[in-house]
Amino acid sequence: MDKKGINKKCLEGIERINKRLNPQFRDFVSLKTYGMDKYSKMNLESLIRATDLIVVNMVTNEFHRDNKSIACALRWYNRGLKVYYSIAKVKTDLTIESSIKEKIEKMKKVI
Repeated sequence: MDKKGINKKCLEGIERINKRLNPQFRDFVSLKTYGMDKYSKMNLESLIRATDLIVVNMVTNEFHRDNKSIACALRWYNRGLKVYYSIAKVKTDLTIESSIKEKIEKMKKVI
């Protein structure tokens, strides 16, 4: 853990993605927190206070009124992921979540 309480593996993943010019979907899929850190526990209001207004506006414009996604992106940003990669990470997670839900619905129809 570093001084922010972020897992070393998580930080390494963030650094690896931040260095890439064009991270791929799989890079974001593999990025994990490896447990709880101080940002995991922060609510949206606290995350907004901890983040530059320009970043908050960029993330809010991307996710509009989806407070859960806004909070997730701000968490990744505060952990050290570049803002546009933070947005991409959340979009990746949303894509996976949607795909899983679709598969579950298809399975329910079969049963």
